[in-house]
Amino acid sequence: MHNPVVGDELVQVWGTKDGGRGSDRRRSPWEVLGRDSIYVLVGFPVAIVSFVVVVTGLSLSIGLAPIWLGFPVAVGTLLAARLFASIERGRLDARGAGTVEVVYRPPTDTDSWTRRAFSVLRDPQSWLDALHAVFILPISTITFSVVVAWWATGLGGITYWIWGGALPDDDDNETLAELLNLDVSDSLFYAGLGVAALATLIPVVWACASVQATVGRVLLGNRHVAALEPALGRPDGAADEFVPVERGTLAPPTIDEAAKVDEAAADDAD
Repeated sequence: MHNPVVGDELVQVWGTKDGGRGSDRRRSPWEVLGRDSIYVLVGFPVAIVSFVVVVTGLSLSIGLAPIWLGFPVAVGTLLAARLFASIERGRLDARGAGTVEVVYRPPTDTDSWTRRAFSVLRDPQSWLDALHAVFILPISTITFSVVVAWWATGLGGITYWIWGGALPDDDDNETLAELLNLDVSDSLFYAGLGVAALATLIPVVWACASVQATVGRVLLGNRHVAALEPALGRPDGAADEFVPVERGTLAPPTIDEAAKVDEAAADDAD
């Protein structure tokens, strides 16, 4: 556990540095399937709530801007967007989706409440968090629908012979096999369809989860934080560990400490 602060920037580090690939190699395909299914299915209700809160808050802040009430509403909305962004980073952590590093610029203790509020509005990452809340809903809707359809087709197809006889038998209704002019029984047709869905379930669910996770990594992590890693003093041996970061401050190094660091770097170079 370490609390890197570079200048006036608070750096939060989430996830594994290898992009989650090493985590997948250590898991069985069924573990990956369960993990990615949960990630996509849980992400849909979270996306709905975050979209409603952020879009409603920003719309209300614009409407109230002429009477200055829009300012506190906008600040509250961006803080809510930060909360939802933190939830998503935690979900990326659980999936092992790789390092998600984010920089927020916290106000100083001497700032007034007005300056603290303006610091939220001036922080680009706050707006990226809000952008994620808006764009993740349509993406999550698609991935959720695909994952549910694949699971339902697979499980429903291979068990059709059990429950298919309970469906009402109407001469006016045509089954999918009849619509496709296939001379096979319904049980055999749906069983084949279920086997095909289950055979492709792992890559399909993984692809849906990866698309959703990629959006989170792009919008919820500052790309330039990687350039700050040498200054953060992250140990090389902790590259594959989860490194949650709490708010905190680091005292600046003394002259003697800085000289020791320079000497160690020179020895490594030799």
